[in-house]
Amino acid sequence: MATGNIPAQDSLSRTMTVAKVYEEKYSESGSIQVTFYESARFYKILQSNLNYKKYISLLKEAIKKQQPVCIRFTKPNGDIIESVSKIKRSK
Repeated sequence: MATGNIPAQDSLSRTMTVAKVYEEKYSESGSIQVTFYESARFYKILQSNLNYKKYISLLKEAIKKQQPVCIRFTKPNGDIIESVSKIKRSK
């Protein structure tokens, strides 16, 4: 299967497939919890992130379309998501 234009990964970025986005009931106050198929860890997006709503929308869209996204973390091996972006695929 061709993967298209998947960006190079560094210690802060990973291409991941979203398993679930946990709303307030299951996440700690002030954040949304996210799980990915590639990792058993729980990750979070803080509501203080300027693009919080946009990133939640991208994650939910990725679940619906079963497409991976590029996740950038605030620090290497960290659990706080700094940004979420779509992967551009060639046709």
